[in-house]
Amino acid sequence: MPETTIPLPTISGSLISQQPTATSCFVEIPLPDQLTVTPASRPKAQQGIAKTCSQCCSSCCTWCQLFYLTVIVSLLVVTIVDFKSLSEDEKLRVKITCGVICGVIYLFYLLTSFGAGGNFRYLKAKHASTDVAALINAVKLERPSLYWEMRCYHMAPRSQFAGNVVMYYEEKVETWKGRVYLPYTQWWDTSPAELADLAQYEVTRVKFEKKFEFVDDYTAEVFAQLGHTLEEENKWRDLEFSLLPELTIPGYQEKVLSRSVDRYPIFMNVYCYAIAVIFLLELPFSFMMKKVSGRKKFAFTKVFQCERPKTAELLEAGPSDCEMDSDLSLKTGTLQT
Repeated sequence: MPETTIPLPTISGSLISQQPTATSCFVEIPLPDQLTVTPASRPKAQQGIAKTCSQCCSSCCTWCQLFYLTVIVSLLVVTIVDFKSLSEDEKLRVKITCGVICGVIYLFYLLTSFGAGGNFRYLKAKHASTDVAALINAVKLERPSLYWEMRCYHMAPRSQFAGNVVMYYEEKVETWKGRVYLPYTQWWDTSPAELADLAQYEVTRVKFEKKFEFVDDYTAEVFAQLGHTLEEENKWRDLEFSLLPELTIPGYQEKVLSRSVDRYPIFMNVYCYAIAVIFLLELPFSFMMKKVSGRKKFAFTKVFQCERPKTAELLEAGPSDCEMDSDLSLKTGTLQT
């Protein structure tokens, strides 16, 4: 199948924004002046990775907390138990080692609860039901940004002493980050008009999602080619890399808590959650929170369109139309097939 060379739409400003995070030499790599589009059957609807990552993160957080609690309790039991077959020095080493490991796991437990945990994010964004409706309408009117983000990194070996035990692990070291934005000319919001039955529950956990779609195959191919170009021009920077599409909308929040009554239950606040987490009661707190609240989902959908260059319009017009206006090819450039 022949390839069609189409010039990119005129774009103002730099497409790639670089944010180095380690000591390296960075070189600005411009995008090509022309875009090679290969006709293919490609679905128009595209969805960001936020939904998949959020679902995996929520499930992993629950299992990680169960694992952390099991290991912490086991290590505490091992620390308290008196091993008669060991000498005093060996007993001390065992208890110190178990204490250090228990402290490290407890730290990871705190990071999981306050960082990736969904309950903490819900409690930080509490609104009345009318405020949530206003938030949805405001986000629907915001102009979105769609881009590819590439990160170059490598895994560096590390070591850490825990008593007399040396623990070896690998740490991800990011050395370069770049973005390339879709130069769209028009966009629309096709989200639902409103979140239905928001007042069905006294307290509702609202989870937002964001999706993006393309009007035509040309826009989808432009976006795909931008990601391919970014990858080919920068994958040499380090041993490994990740390339992911991302949709950003000003004012977007992934999780909010809504109420249709005068006040929230007394335990639904950040301070009670922090106390529960510190005393290893995050899972019971989560169970109580889900017991007294409902759950709703709302997806923001943004549709993008890139304007076709006139050379692409000549290709679809056919030879007869091109013969009628022979000067047009001189203004737009020669179409190569």
